[in-house]
Amino acid sequence: ADGEGPNAVAGNPPLYYAYEAVAYHAAPGGSLFARFHAMRIASALLYLPMIPLAWLIAAELFPAPWARTLAAAIVALQPKLASLGGSINPDVLLATVWTAFIFVALRMLLRGPTRGRLVAAELLAAVSVLTHGRGLAILGALVALLVLTYLRHRPERRIAVQGAAVCVGLVAAGTVALLAFKALSTGEGAYAGEISGFGEQQFSVRQFISYVWQFYLPKLGFMEPTIGVQDYGFREVFVGSFFGEYASLEITLPTTAVDLLQMALIALLIALYTLAVTRRGTIHQWWDTAALLVITGASMILLVHLVSYRNLLGTPNDPLYTGRYLLPLVSIFVVGVIAVVAALPRRLVPVAAGLIVGAGITMTLSGVGMSLVRFYA
Repeated sequence: ADGEGPNAVAGNPPLYYAYEAVAYHAAPGGSLFARFHAMRIASALLYLPMIPLAWLIAAELFPAPWARTLAAAIVALQPKLASLGGSINPDVLLATVWTAFIFVALRMLLRGPTRGRLVAAELLAAVSVLTHGRGLAILGALVALLVLTYLRHRPERRIAVQGAAVCVGLVAAGTVALLAFKALSTGEGAYAGEISGFGEQQFSVRQFISYVWQFYLPKLGFMEPTIGVQDYGFREVFVGSFFGEYASLEITLPTTAVDLLQMALIALLIALYTLAVTRRGTIHQWWDTAALLVITGASMILLVHLVSYRNLLGTPNDPLYTGRYLLPLVSIFVVGVIAVVAALPRRLVPVAAGLIVGAGITMTLSGVGMSLVRFYA
């Protein structure tokens, strides 16, 4: 309720806090530590559904049972996600909601729209918006889902009109809830200024494109140096803090581990590109599924870049972008990993799956070990 904090992210919507308030008041004894641990357990209960949801997502896309098991294992052994699941942070709820949305979206796209699936997708989008400012990115994924589902299934006009009516009704209800939240907000705007506004400087398309380019790739000769923190980009966000940096970014992975993870992630991207090129015939049958996953991921990443750019205009030393912001997309990462493993020769599939699970176990136990040494040794 105080609405204050060191940056715009301090102004979050109320849904996660309303959920945690139940654990806060239900904690036995009412002491600080009892409430603290009760709220952490409540967050863990939000994190755990992501594991079976990953299993269900893999079941929609891959017929082999090993693919579903590997999907659940990757999510369960993602060390940053497990660390976040035991903390008090609305990103836990946001990651679970996005994973559930991706499952519902894939089922609706592949099996056809029903009233229940439409309602589920819309409600999950509303929960996302009321959980965090970054949750607004789900609206782009929702629009893509509706368009791609219509193009694939071409429902009768009556069914399409009914579906549109359901969507409009839920969007109207969500708008009313958002306006009510905005009226009660103590900060500027519905998200305390996290999404709207760009400080005193005006938004520059050229500067923004240059910033995004230099986030992932080396600076070109005609570009000005990127705004904000130098040498902060793909490696620091997509590798270092996506898999590590626990305890409020205090515990970091060894440089060698980050190097290996970066090489593995780049190899994964190259392998996915190779599959898209060499298996165009198969990909053509699944183009809308791939488009849905890409648009969903791009919606979140683009919004985070926009918010980060806005923040850097006023606070150059705070990029406001870390790996936990990508955890809502962990199921898309899982789909990419399994697609590459499934494309390997059959005899290599169990070897690759075993290596991936082994790496996950190693990173998870290492994260726990480093945390124990940091705080108890």
